[in-house]
Amino acid sequence: MNSPPIEMTLDGCTDNSRDAVLAVLENVNGELVVRREGTFVRPPAGQPGGGVMEIARLYNWDFGFQAGRGK
Repeated sequence: MNSPPIEMTLDGCTDNSRDAVLAVLENVNGELVVRREGTFVRPPAGQPGGGVMEIARLYNWDFGFQAGRGK
């Protein structure tokens, strides 16, 4: 509380990254800790829409991705 707002810009990307991790929220001993990241993530080769899945892999986040039926 009473902390300044977190402001970030997304103008530092130097490659074809389409996804970014702005911050990581963690529960540390019952306290909410916000860690600024500002990391751009490239999708795996041959998977142009796979940036979010790559973020999940890099940060060990389980988003519960499942194959869909498609359109």
